[in-house]
Amino acid sequence: MYSPWNSQNTLFHRNAFFTMFLPTTVSFRTTEIWRSYFSQKLLHLIDEFVAFYPVNAVQIRNAHNYLKDFEDEQEVYLKSGELLKFLDEWKCSQNSTANCAIELAEQFGKMEFWQEDDVDLVKEWIHDLIQIGYSFPPLSKPSNYELPRSENTTDVNCRRMFLQVFNDEPAENNQTDNTRSIQKMENFQDFIDLCEKTNVTDNSNKPPLQYPFNYIHINPREMNRGYNGYICMLKAYELGLRNIKGYFAVADDAMLNFWQPINLDMVFHQWGTKNAVSGPGPWWSRVVGVPAMKNAIDMVKDKRNCSKTCQNTVEEYRQRLLKRKIIKENETAITEMEKFLNWTVSDVYYIPTQEMPFFTDLMKIFYKNELFVEIAFYKYLRATKHQTAIDPWKVSPTGGGARRLTLSTNYNENVPFFHAIKFSQVTYYPEERYR
Repeated sequence: MYSPWNSQNTLFHRNAFFTMFLPTTVSFRTTEIWRSYFSQKLLHLIDEFVAFYPVNAVQIRNAHNYLKDFEDEQEVYLKSGELLKFLDEWKCSQNSTANCAIELAEQFGKMEFWQEDDVDLVKEWIHDLIQIGYSFPPLSKPSNYELPRSENTTDVNCRRMFLQVFNDEPAENNQTDNTRSIQKMENFQDFIDLCEKTNVTDNSNKPPLQYPFNYIHINPREMNRGYNGYICMLKAYELGLRNIKGYFAVADDAMLNFWQPINLDMVFHQWGTKNAVSGPGPWWSRVVGVPAMKNAIDMVKDKRNCSKTCQNTVEEYRQRLLKRKIIKENETAITEMEKFLNWTVSDVYYIPTQEMPFFTDLMKIFYKNELFVEIAFYKYLRATKHQTAIDPWKVSPTGGGARRLTLSTNYNENVPFFHAIKFSQVTYYPEERYR
């Protein structure tokens, strides 16, 4: 099955990067559609797919000559059927993905779907990718009894499929509509019976999911040893996804009990400011502490380095601090930033979508200067109404190794999260991994 698509608001996986070539010898309105078909055939060869997700953007169209669009699209209307028939029948004779792309481009030229200049352009494109060290995904040629790499034995009976039931042209023309309908339902019952027998997933003992989740993983380099993990949430927000209630951040040594309801219209933080650690602690004295905050202060003081958005954010920060009576009327946001004290453990937190604009802009100031996450969050929460765990000491017990090895004795499914795992310390107490 093939579906036409364009490259507006389209994400290309690394494995599909080599399919981003756009033909130049066809009309502007045709180029992306032809590329979509060309790409899909190559993706099928490497056992990859095209996925369509719900709309998450609004396109504001400009006024232009729509008749001209129609004229430019005529090739799509006239040749799509022929092109799809060709793709369905074409088999690559090469033994590498790169050579298959070239062979398919040559066939497009011979079939006059595009001209020879595009054939040469594909060859140059593939050559350039090889020169820069791009790793082409290997061809996948499973037999009828072989599983593709993207599936395992539990998936094989759960493959996506398109089922079309021809109910209007029965083999026996004398069958009544009622008879044909009964036959159709019986056929579907066979599918239901098969799925019930082969479905290995058992959700009966799992708590209900309160809200659907999407997940984003962050590169370790961006984390800066975990010091700047909040950049992940900022990047997730800047994707511009729609219909998002809010954003969770969960460290790799914490557990989110997703079935526990929390107020998703308010910031949630595991400790908040009420349970923050007093004094400089181990973080303020490090380069990610006082030096980083001083750099942030210098940045917001200098209008050459602090954009209009940055200046507005600093002023909003001041107004919020005033409202919460953190600073006095004659003081500024810098007054709070210059207090090089206190920090709050920040392994689990949630920011609702309506709070993300301010959170993002403030945290960008901190991130650009590499301020430690648990200092940055303390400063943010000082200006923000938020909720915390009912008893943060139970869900995140402290005390060195005791804190990190209490999962088997202290875990409670009735709290929103639990923070009592430290993978590195399991190496010191290997017997604990079996508890």
